[in-house]
Amino acid sequence: LLINFIFIFIKLMEGVFYKSNWFISLGFYYLLLTSIKFFLFKHYKLNENIKFQYKVYRAVGSFMMALNIMLTVIVIQLVFSNISITYPGHVIYASALYSFYLIISAIVNIIKYRKYKSPILSSIKAINLFTAFVSILMLQTTMISTFGENDAEFMSLMNSITGGIICALVLFISSYMIINGTNKIKN
Repeated sequence: LLINFIFIFIKLMEGVFYKSNWFISLGFYYLLLTSIKFFLFKHYKLNENIKFQYKVYRAVGSFMMALNIMLTVIVIQLVFSNISITYPGHVIYASALYSFYLIISAIVNIIKYRKYKSPILSSIKAINLFTAFVSILMLQTTMISTFGENDAEFMSLMNSITGGIICALVLFISSYMIINGTNKIKN
C-alpha cells in the first residue's frame, strides 16, 4: 500500500511538474485502484454474514464504475493525443509475459473461486480481471509503438477498438455487480 501511494504521488507530481494530463490521469487511476484494493483488504471477512458481503460487493461495483470513468479518460487520451509507450531493450517481452500471465490468471481464478460463492472473493477477482484488461491495453499500445512503423492512425484505431471493448466490459461487469448485489441484499 505504501509503495502504491508513493507511485501515485510520483505520477501526480510528474503531472503537475510537466503539466501533463496523461500523468495526472494515471495518478488518479492508480489512486482509485489502490483505494478499491484497500477497501477490499479492510473488509475481507469471509465469515461475515452474507448481507454484509453483498454490500461490499455492490460498493466495489460502484467503485469500478468510477474507475471505468478514469479508464475512459485514459483511452480518450491514448486515441486523440497519440501517446506512445516504449520500454528499453527487452523489457517489452517481460511486460508482454506479465500481461498474458495476468489475463490467464484472472480468468482461471474467476473459474476456480466461483465454487465458494463468496461475493467478496468475486469482487477481488473482478478487480484482478479489470487490471488484466488494462494491462493488455497498455501492452497493445507499447507493442504498436515499438514494432509499428509510427502509424499514428493505426494506433488510434486499435486503441479506440480495444479501449472501447474494455470500457464496455467493465461497465457491464460493474453494472452487474451493483444490480446483483442490490437484489441479493433485498432478498
